[in-house]
Amino acid sequence: TDRAHIPDLIAALFQTPNAARNRVALLRWECPNGTVEDLEVGFIMFLYFISFPRKLFAMQEIFGRDYSQISRILKAIWQHMNQTWGWLVTNNLDYFSARLPRYNEAFRAKYHQMHGEPVSPRFRQVGLLTDGTKLEICSSLQHNYSGHKHIYCLSFLLTTGMDGMVVEAFGALVGSDNDHHMQNASNLGNRLLMAQAHRGPGVPLFQTGSDKGLHPALCVAPMHNNAFNTPAQDLENTMFSSLRASNEWDMGRPKHLFKFI
Repeated sequence: TDRAHIPDLIAALFQTPNAARNRVALLRWECPNGTVEDLEVGFIMFLYFISFPRKLFAMQEIFGRDYSQISRILKAIWQHMNQTWGWLVTNNLDYFSARLPRYNEAFRAKYHQMHGEPVSPRFRQVGLLTDGTKLEICSSLQHNYSGHKHIYCLSFLLTTGMDGMVVEAFGALVGSDNDHHMQNASNLGNRLLMAQAHRGPGVPLFQTGSDKGLHPALCVAPMHNNAFNTPAQDLENTMFSSLRASNEWDMGRPKHLFKFI
């Protein structure tokens, strides 16, 4: 949000060596066809493109590059960001495991504040919130068509924390995949279990809560979705659902702030 932040971001993202991941400092952006761009100019180009609904053609005048060259530079940056930092949002549950007790405490406190009673047993260990989302794309491939949303899209399973962090963005999967399939494909419950292995036997495990799209599993606590819920189960769903608003906002924020992600 500030021009002064750019050098610090560049140093952290592209120039700080990371021996564990065999990463070397970048000096410039190099594309397969020989196109070369300054490291800082390319990064600003990247931020500009994902932050505003601008077209490549309109960027020609601003950056003094042909739109096809801009496209290649952006692709090189996307690939570098994904290859270097993608693991932070695809399988980094271990990092957030230390926050789970605080997340759960915050969830319980908010639940009690809103409803005036303790959390129901089904959701008592919730420390994260998970839901599926769709990103609309330009495509005519049948497997990317969502019959539920009636759009061509890609599917993601997003897990967020109580502090607004996007803990994990699993995907992209084809648009026709529903939340149930994404849960199985992501192996979310087992990975969340492994992230808490240090807690030892007999200690209650923290779970991720969700709507009816997911199914009950180890470390996954979805809302009741029986053929006929009891009145008590419907009440539990309603009370839990009111706290999932934060999850919906956190999932929508990247899509609304960064139009082209």
